[in-house]
Amino acid sequence: MKRTLLIFCLLLSVLLVCQAEQATDSALPTFAWERNATEHWHVLPDGEVTDRGAHTLNDAHCTICGSEVWAFDSGAADVSDYNDHGDLVRYTLFDEDGEISFELCYAYEYDAQGYMLVSREYVGGVLTGEITYDTAADGRQIPVAQVVYYQDDTWSVSEYDEHGNLLSCITYAADGTLQLEEQGEFLQDASGSYYEFRHTSRYADGAVSYTEFNQYGDPVLRYNLYADGTVWEDTTCEYEYQNGMLLWKKQYESGVMTLEVRYHADGYIEQETEFYEGGAKMVTDFNDHADPVTVTSYHADGNIESVHTYVYEYNEDMSWRTIRTYADGDLVILTEYADEDGWHYVCRETIYDEDGSYTVFVFNSADELVSETSYDANGQAQ
Repeated sequence: MKRTLLIFCLLLSVLLVCQAEQATDSALPTFAWERNATEHWHVLPDGEVTDRGAHTLNDAHCTICGSEVWAFDSGAADVSDYNDHGDLVRYTLFDEDGEISFELCYAYEYDAQGYMLVSREYVGGVLTGEITYDTAADGRQIPVAQVVYYQDDTWSVSEYDEHGNLLSCITYAADGTLQLEEQGEFLQDASGSYYEFRHTSRYADGAVSYTEFNQYGDPVLRYNLYADGTVWEDTTCEYEYQNGMLLWKKQYESGVMTLEVRYHADGYIEQETEFYEGGAKMVTDFNDHADPVTVTSYHADGNIESVHTYVYEYNEDMSWRTIRTYADGDLVILTEYADEDGWHYVCRETIYDEDGSYTVFVFNSADELVSETSYDANGQAQ
């Protein structure tokens, strides 16, 4: 762990001095071949172009320059290059006109055994991230520290433990002031796997929030404080599991239960009850597609206030075809869906009034209202 901390501190100190410089031209990776979707060539130090020739592809790989080329009918192409370790060193997306629309490059450092020590990522020739690695006892490559540069000139520095778990991530503003500090704490479960049991966030204004998790990754406690120490969220949760599957969840706000959720053994939600201040509650029952079928509201004395039911028609892909909404047994809304170029959208919605009249709204795939027509109880347009 001392080596981890040393590398992390050295990396952070360099960043604080040189962050504004980002990548220099000399730090960018260089390549023996330049290429596009159809050709490759050498560029000599004086800029002269030589050895231009067409790709000769075998299983999408050029037998001369080694690039992996995937061309599309539109004329665009993905071209990738790998080093002797099999790691990606350059990815270029060429548009329909053969121009570079995106390019990603990587530079690596390896030890004598071929294990990766450092990887640097460049997008459009600008350094966007750097990761320092170590080798675990079982031979796995695990990150030690990571730096990420963002387009708004902010950057973040992350530190990992000897198991690859993220211990901390600090985000800095462009002027070097701390914006956000996040810390993770980990425990081992019965199988020996690590899980994050606590996550703490500290903000530039002094506010603090932290969350505790159980071994299944579900939050059991969320606690948030303003800079002056005022608590603005105090949420706790209880769970019951069977063979690792969640059966029910209870949620409390400042010690008062506000939510209870029950799940089917297959994993989908069966029922959700929301409890309100004063004793009122709302119970929602779901079908096996996790769509609500009944929503019942209760007064504080336990009497029913209203019942809404939903009837669905599904397409073969289980997307909605229609939804009928009933309020206390009366149809109030009919929602119809359509598909256009893979986009599933509401194409028509009919709103029914108590006197039998109704209004039909028609929409296009951009969710824009195309028409609105009102009808009387006899179906005559008004």
